[in-house]
Amino acid sequence: MVRFEESGDTVKVIGAKSTPEGIRAEHEYIAARLGEEGRDWKLVLQLLLDKEGVRCDQLEVELASGQRQTFLFDISEFFGIEVESGLIDLPPKTRTGCLGGVLAALALAALGRLRG
Repeated sequence: MVRFEESGDTVKVIGAKSTPEGIRAEHEYIAARLGEEGRDWKLVLQLLLDKEGVRCDQLEVELASGQRQTFLFDISEFFGIEVESGLIDLPPKTRTGCLGGVLAALALAALGRLRG
């Protein structure tokens, strides 16, 4: 079961067994605070960051009112874990949109399978 630990401006995601499960948990965390995604808020930006050696996912959302809010998640426990292929890692200073990071991780996994 995924749980969250809040510390300052960062929320640590604990217990996610894969990157997709961790990302879903981030959205559930936001929904528990702001309401239904797509109705009460929408994701406008997601960045993969390195914050003092800790992998973080920064999500910026726009509320139905037009106001924006930013969430910072510590994803070091689950980042790069793909369900079938195990741990996949990217360079520590990688900054990319979430989709780009996920696609890069999946591409690395596929390349690993092809090579053997």
